[in-house]
Amino acid sequence: MPRSPAPLHLFAALSDEEALAEARRRFPSVQALRVRDGAPRELADIAEALTAGPVTVALDADVAAEHVALQLVPLLGRGAHRLTVWSTLRIGELVAQLEGRGSAPAEMVVDRLEAADVVLIPDAGGERTPAQARAMSLARRLAPAARFGDDPVRFVPRERPAPSWAQIASSGRRTGVDAEGLEHVHLADPRPFHPERLLAVLGERLVPERVGRIACVRGIARVATRPGSLIEFSGLGDELHLSLLGADDESPAGYELVLLGWGLRPAELEDALLHAVLSAEELLGGPELWTELVDRLPLEARSGR
Repeated sequence: MPRSPAPLHLFAALSDEEALAEARRRFPSVQALRVRDGAPRELADIAEALTAGPVTVALDADVAAEHVALQLVPLLGRGAHRLTVWSTLRIGELVAQLEGRGSAPAEMVVDRLEAADVVLIPDAGGERTPAQARAMSLARRLAPAARFGDDPVRFVPRERPAPSWAQIASSGRRTGVDAEGLEHVHLADPRPFHPERLLAVLGERLVPERVGRIACVRGIARVATRPGSLIEFSGLGDELHLSLLGADDESPAGYELVLLGWGLRPAELEDALLHAVLSAEELLGGPELWTELVDRLPLEARSGR
């Protein structure tokens, strides 16, 4: 009789200690490992440990859960093991992020939600303030397929949907609002960004008094000075992180962004981003001209950290 696949549980939080504590509390008798940097050696150790039975893995706070999960899939083999990502995120921290006083990197908070199969929010009890209610509506939008709550769960099958922003982008709806009042605006253009104009737009035009309150920015884009690379946008509140994803010849040549928030002004948002793309004259100049453009965008290579 074939052996049932062993469950693998990844625990992620915004601190190393909280991820470890949650893993031990949930599965005290299960073999436990820890991932500090998402290196192939650590991932191979997980795959080997699964041959003996269930495994819990606590991720260090600076390790991206979705990155580790995606790397584990080929190591485990198709359908060989069951994988669940548990993310712990305090509502107070998400409120702080939206108010510009968060202590964790924006891209890591987004990762904890987008990668989650189960979202644990220890401080979500009791009556919520308006700010907490808005934060919860954003959390649910970023993790639409996740289970929220602290109820005992033995196993949650990991069926990874596309990220929420990609679902919105493919829906054909340029604007919309969910049942909790969270709005979205989907904008796309086939032209790449001019790096300096994009930097100016981000700092001067995408501000609440001009475009409404942006809670989250997600999507991908091309920048003229890096035509062979794809840029990922990941932002919360006032913090925006730009990651360099590396070579990608199949993705669109321009940008596709989804903005979530309240009181958003689609026309003003579109006008701001149109100002940041290459003009017709610049497009005709081609890559030789583009490489001469000043590029001070703070781009970081995306990795497991």
